[in-house]
Amino acid sequence: MFITLIGITESWFNQIELLLLYFDVGAYIILGFILLLWMQGTERNMAVNAISRAQYLGKHDSLTGALNRGQVMEKLSESIIIAEEKTNQLAIFLLDIKQFKFINDTYGLKTGDFILGEIANRLNNSMLLPQAVGRLSGDSFMFVVEFNESVSLNKIAEHLHQLISHPYTDEHQEVNIQASVGYCTYPDNGDNAEDLLQNANLALHHAETNNIATIAFESGMQAEGRRLVLKEKELKAAILNDEFVLYYQPQLNLITNRLEGVEALVRWQHPEKGLLQPASFLKDIEALYMNSEFDNYILNKACSANARWYQQFKRRIAIAVNITAVEFQDPKLVSNIQAILLEKKLSPKYLELEITENVVMTDITAAMNTISALQNMGIKVSIDDFGTGYSSLAYLRKLPIDTIKIDRSFIAEVATNDSDLTIVKSMINLSQGLGKRVLAEGVENKDQLNVLRNLGCDAVQGYFIDKPLPEEKLITYLTRKSPGVKSPAKEQEQS
Repeated sequence: MFITLIGITESWFNQIELLLLYFDVGAYIILGFILLLWMQGTERNMAVNAISRAQYLGKHDSLTGALNRGQVMEKLSESIIIAEEKTNQLAIFLLDIKQFKFINDTYGLKTGDFILGEIANRLNNSMLLPQAVGRLSGDSFMFVVEFNESVSLNKIAEHLHQLISHPYTDEHQEVNIQASVGYCTYPDNGDNAEDLLQNANLALHHAETNNIATIAFESGMQAEGRRLVLKEKELKAAILNDEFVLYYQPQLNLITNRLEGVEALVRWQHPEKGLLQPASFLKDIEALYMNSEFDNYILNKACSANARWYQQFKRRIAIAVNITAVEFQDPKLVSNIQAILLEKKLSPKYLELEITENVVMTDITAAMNTISALQNMGIKVSIDDFGTGYSSLAYLRKLPIDTIKIDRSFIAEVATNDSDLTIVKSMINLSQGLGKRVLAEGVENKDQLNVLRNLGCDAVQGYFIDKPLPEEKLITYLTRKSPGVKSPAKEQEQS
């Protein structure tokens, strides 16, 4: 009340009020100016950071922090100039992680990304003080280091393998990996970055193809690389033009003396070279990493043939198809086969997959899971060429397989060699004791057949029964009223 009265009666109070108003306006103007300067500074810092980030990403791989391909090649070029001035030597190593897709599929992409980052970190912090470390693509890294006569290239490679193979722990799970390594040297194998990268890559490809841990570049690899480029085009065109054909080798059940099934064997009906055997192209398919594509192609052909036979002759027989390690370890294998069977309207019991024991031994746990999934679908799984790998018969009890196929090398002298007879007898007895069926491959005469029959072998295949047949000749089996196999052995017995 008193202040109100003063404000009405005293003029000086109005002046103070006006002064406070000016002060308030001035304070707001100053505060706004300060805020504007702060915002400009923040924006400037953000712009600088964005430019720095863009410059960093322009030189580094965003996932691992290692130099990207363009920058590591630039760094390699700079290292070549310095090495030339100092008359030093450079070693250019390329590393590729084995079965990295399997790691992503098994442990998840997050763990895969963690491992790639950890690999880059280990390589960058190597005690060898590398000139450059870069991620070229996917799971492929470059490692460039100076060396002299006192430093062995083999020791450098061994050091890199130790860095990569040390276990990785992510979210309480431990992952172990291995790498393939190929390398070349400056100035012996090239005088510029692109040539050195190409030669190191040829060495890496040779290491992966031949399952060798480390290999150095050799001049002959260039010619092989050019040959494979041409061969890849030829093989892809052959698949596209459906030039591959299947031959079918009959399998005789020794208990019923009837056709038990057939094994599908691929041939290449080359437009210029004629009919080619598998030995002339399967290694190239493996070298070019076309196994998965080719296996799916052959599976489709085999299932299509089986469906066609039923439509034409109302006969169903099992077809055994060989599956490579690459395809068998693919997590999509089971779903792919389901899709093929559904499309062809083929019951799973008429498809058998053959794998080698070495495929199983690569990762027994994963193999058992895949085999179990296939068997739950009704598909049979057999071990092909048993006895030629590095597993033992004791592993049979762990594997949920249906059939053991004894390799032909044990059958060749089973009727004349006591040692081979003892081995085959043991294989049959142990396999059947564990609930597995036994099929012997490579039966070529009556004596071998009789020995195997007396030993209780379940089934056989080989030239004595019949050679691999084209589809038009296999039809004679499918059109017989009796499903029995009129083998050469039977014909001889009747004559």
